[in-house]
Amino acid sequence: MSGLPQTCPMPYGVDSSYTHVTQKWLDFLAKECGALPQWWARYLGSTKDPITLNAEKEIPALQAAGVPLVTIARRSGVVALGSDRGEQCGREDGAQLAAIAAKYPVCSKIFLNVENTPVLSSFFYKAWAIEIARAGFEPCVYLPNSVYHLPQWEALNTAILRGAP
Repeated sequence: MSGLPQTCPMPYGVDSSYTHVTQKWLDFLAKECGALPQWWARYLGSTKDPITLNAEKEIPALQAAGVPLVTIARRSGVVALGSDRGEQCGREDGAQLAAIAAKYPVCSKIFLNVENTPVLSSFFYKAWAIEIARAGFEPCVYLPNSVYHLPQWEALNTAILRGAP
């Protein structure tokens, strides 16, 4: 567990993919950074996938430490598809987060992961966001910098103008 700066910016959060939350990691961060993170973000998906959240193993450690879980819907490969796929993904992500929320306290926000490519479809986002809101959560977007990836931001703006929550 090396590679962290001697002091971490405060407050700070953690967004991990291949690193599952463990008490060992929380202890290490508290020692190296002088405080626990304000939040810890993890991908939703199959627990068989090593980069996604394993709620049964990870959330109890976060709960014990008082660190909120922030969820990210790992859909960057399909965000260019239309409303039918957005609706399907939104239903799946909302249902998965609802199942987790039935057992553990979770952040009410869920972030759609939108990377550099493909370009986000405003139709996909609107349909995804509607389904997330129907499941009782607040849809959010994890986007690249607008200076370098303006098309992603334009698509999000269009979706919002078309009524996306």
